[in-house]
Amino acid sequence: MIVFAVSLMIENSKFKFFRPNKWVGRLLLAGLLVGYLSYTVLFQQNETQSIADVKRENLLDFGEYHEAVVAATARLANKYHYRKKELTNDFSEQILFEYLESLDPQKVYFLSSDVRDFESNRFYFDNFLKRGKLDEIFSIFRVYQQRVNERADYAISRIDYPFDFELNEDIQINRSDEDWPISEAEQNALWDSLIKESILTLRLNGEDETRIKETMASRYDRIRNSVVMSNAFDVIEIFLNSYLKELDPHSQFFSPHSSSNLRISISQQIEGIGAMLRTENEYTVVQGVITGGPAHLSKRLHIGDRIVGVSNGGDEEFQDIVGWRIEDVVDLIRGPKGTTVNLKVLRKDAPRGTPADHVVLVRQTVKLEEQMAKKSTVEIDSDGEIFQLGVIQLPSFYSSFLETDDSDLVTTSSADDVKEFLIDFEEQQIDGLVVDLRGNGGGALNEAVELTSMFIPSGPVVQVENSQKELRIHADSDGQTVYDGPLVVLVDRHSASASEIFSAAMQDYGRAIVVGETTFGKGSLQNIWPLGQLAKEKNVDLGALKLSTAQFFRVNGISTQHLGVIPDVLFPTNELIANSGERSFENALPESAIKPTRHTKHWHKKIEIQNKIPEIRELNRIRMELNPLMNIIVEQDRMAFHRETPTIVSLNENLRKQTLESDQDEQLGLLNEVRSLFGLDPVDTVTDDAYPSDRIGDIFLDEAINILADLVSLQNADNRS
Repeated sequence: MIVFAVSLMIENSKFKFFRPNKWVGRLLLAGLLVGYLSYTVLFQQNETQSIADVKRENLLDFGEYHEAVVAATARLANKYHYRKKELTNDFSEQILFEYLESLDPQKVYFLSSDVRDFESNRFYFDNFLKRGKLDEIFSIFRVYQQRVNERADYAISRIDYPFDFELNEDIQINRSDEDWPISEAEQNALWDSLIKESILTLRLNGEDETRIKETMASRYDRIRNSVVMSNAFDVIEIFLNSYLKELDPHSQFFSPHSSSNLRISISQQIEGIGAMLRTENEYTVVQGVITGGPAHLSKRLHIGDRIVGVSNGGDEEFQDIVGWRIEDVVDLIRGPKGTTVNLKVLRKDAPRGTPADHVVLVRQTVKLEEQMAKKSTVEIDSDGEIFQLGVIQLPSFYSSFLETDDSDLVTTSSADDVKEFLIDFEEQQIDGLVVDLRGNGGGALNEAVELTSMFIPSGPVVQVENSQKELRIHADSDGQTVYDGPLVVLVDRHSASASEIFSAAMQDYGRAIVVGETTFGKGSLQNIWPLGQLAKEKNVDLGALKLSTAQFFRVNGISTQHLGVIPDVLFPTNELIANSGERSFENALPESAIKPTRHTKHWHKKIEIQNKIPEIRELNRIRMELNPLMNIIVEQDRMAFHRETPTIVSLNENLRKQTLESDQDEQLGLLNEVRSLFGLDPVDTVTDDAYPSDRIGDIFLDEAINILADLVSLQNADNRS
């Protein structure tokens, strides 16, 4: 799986194997980055020559550079990856099957006889990696090309077949745990069901027969062409990522084409639609939405949505992009600033067969200042007491060098910005503070340490253990605090890495009440190596390697890896995220622990915050039970969860229509319940515009503010007694 987004961490220089090139060197200036997602890709030209830029007639030819990249990846992973996993025969077999499943995840192309042939070499893939031997890897890929070509021919030949949509037939949607077909006849029957389901979905979407046939033919031709046009580095990328995926989900090899899309802007602006994309079962899925970008500002594109069609505005017809390579999707979506791109989007929570929404976005420059910290104040009446409360919203732990119009470099720092806010709040004499880290996927480790130091006098903040089991403690030693008042930290399922370091430290020191949802659970750190320096010539792009080289631990010795940070006060939406975030990833590093480091609990005005948590939980529970809007949101979450995980769907058109209508009626009923709460008339169809977002506001932030008011009120009562 290729994700076109930045997801990396740079550790200190002793872990480097090669001298970083210019763009990685620039990154090192920004310090250690800890994030599971960061900024969108820049679609800029690569200044170095890629050896993947070869004539198309020899696409799968490979040579010494390809072999060197494979061998170097194995050496680096063996030496520097945090998880020590020797290349043994058992591991070799795992790599083979991960490679096959990366090529054919739904078990629809290979035959079981193909797999048996491949298994004859199952104990040699460790040696292939160590020595950079690629013959067998490419032999398997050529069989895959042949099978894809055969299946595309078969699918196109069946488009005109008069399928009977009145039969009571079903199809297994997720075949990842199934066996490969044992014969061509069994495979043809499987493909008949797949083709029938695709045609039925298009029929349910309202497409006419002519358009359906055109879409299906184009789709299978595109799938065939994307495989046929693969070059040697494409194959190596799939194979190496099959190996690295067995180590952990965040280690990745980037081919020259992919690594050119990994370049990060050193300026204060990023151009694009502000969305991060990945592939999943032939669909293009939204991995993340960047604060301040066109997608975010439109409120029409969300994490988990699937983009199935793209048009570049005007009268241009939508191109069906199901089955496209992610690189080709990116090329189609990108364009000059100020131009329009139209997207066909299947909603993450939409019932299967729901027509795609049309989302119109204007490509714009995404200014990084839109992603910077923001502050506000709110006045709240708590049982007759009036409190002035501060709110800081922090989308990321940013630390970067921005180039001015005069070519001078200036720094931006989330910690510096928050410090200014805290000084302002102290002058305003606020009664309490909420730090909102929802959706904050991380950033610079030093920024998380600096931010923590503003709320505690001194002490360790986080422990970092590298692959050699060397431990480094990042600590605050200045003996000062910037803000010493009541504090609530708001997190959600997307708060990760640096966000987890800060919120965990606040929890371990008893400094704040953490509220919201269990966090993402990413406690690993990544390092990037550009591989071009393997080449004898200058400016040859051989891609890049990202490895998980270290893990961080809380001051109490527990890692946030896998576990995340469990809030002191859990919101009701937490009940359906047990398998989300890091916990949903195959081969994620397991939870672990090391020896705690000495730290002293922080006492706020001689009142320990932790003693207030049981009473605050009860006050929160009462409010949540009496809040009809929260109950509706939880029900919407539950419905979306069950629709996301179908295993078997019907191929009977009437049954599908009934199921679709039932699901849509359920959605519509919940929408109209929300509208009725605000005195709005019911609507007949579910649309984004029908949802009264402007009336609802931010229910989760509102509850965090209520919890903060509870804390302030309880502490004031104790101080008076």
